[in-house]
Amino acid sequence: MATRDYKIRLLAGEEDQMSQPGNYVKVIDGTQPLRVIIDGQDGAAVTLSQGRSLGPTRETFHEVRLLNESGVTVEATVVIGTAEVQDNAVTGAVTIEQV
Repeated sequence: MATRDYKIRLLAGEEDQMSQPGNYVKVIDGTQPLRVIIDGQDGAAVTLSQGRSLGPTRETFHEVRLLNESGVTVEATVVIGTAEVQDNAVTGAVTIEQV
């Protein structure tokens, strides 16, 4: 099980390419959505926002390109690898009334 976290910062219109084999990509956190392209298959690109994932795929991929198509800088943590990452944390605001 080889999974790796990437902390990225992409300026508007910029892209990053990672040679990381896997079958799963997830945007753990991000200020804007990212366009994800697997093994150069531009026609099969997907847009992932915070909390969204791609995979597990049937076959192992070897390269992931991340594109910032927004007009602003994007900062994100992206997990790429061969294991599905789940986050079952619950967040929210709670009001407690005293009886």
